[in-house]
Amino acid sequence: MRWSDYSLAAPVGSVAAGRSPTAPGTDPLLHCPAVPTQRPYRDRSESDVDRWAADARVEAAAMARTRERSLREQERETTTLVGVLVALAERGSATVIDLVGGRRTQGVVTGVGRDFCAVRHHGGHALVSLDAIVAVRPPPGERAPTGARPTSLDLTMAEALVDLAGCRTRVAVAVAGSGRAICGELASVGDDVVCVRPDHDPAGNERAGTVYVPLASVVEVSVPTSG
Repeated sequence: MRWSDYSLAAPVGSVAAGRSPTAPGTDPLLHCPAVPTQRPYRDRSESDVDRWAADARVEAAAMARTRERSLREQERETTTLVGVLVALAERGSATVIDLVGGRRTQGVVTGVGRDFCAVRHHGGHALVSLDAIVAVRPPPGERAPTGARPTSLDLTMAEALVDLAGCRTRVAVAVAGSGRAICGELASVGDDVVCVRPDHDPAGNERAGTVYVPLASVVEVSVPTSG
């Protein structure tokens, strides 16, 4: 054996210069220390996402209830009589209206003017002075009407009566402080007075003279159904 054979061959079990020992049967050039891998980012579990979504829905529902409650409180604080009557007219609800002197009108509010409301009842129609209203009673079980709304009729009671007088309409005029209505033909309407030709005078005589009723004293003007 030549010297070169000894110099190029490493003894069995020895470590080659600059190399680490390897397991038998492995290529030392392919051997390298294991490189630690970075742990992948762990996504939030599906249950966490579902819980967050459920919490968000609960919070949104609570905020919506709070906002709705605040709006209802604001509506109640700004409620007006006209607003209540307009809301009832829009619903078409049967309503009881208490008036001064113990009178009561029951029917469906069909319109609201600047100083009166129109009510349809079983016997016809009525124009009710807003100043004469003591209480408004919506149907039990219905949500209370609230808020402020504009009138649905842009006219006054006097203007509405002028139209009726032009048709020589038969009316029943309820007056504050009197338990009896004045029934007859609506003759005319002045600036502050209503003129009625009654069917009878207080003594029962037919066709008494014209009765003049101060407009401010009118509680209700009923117009019976014709025919």
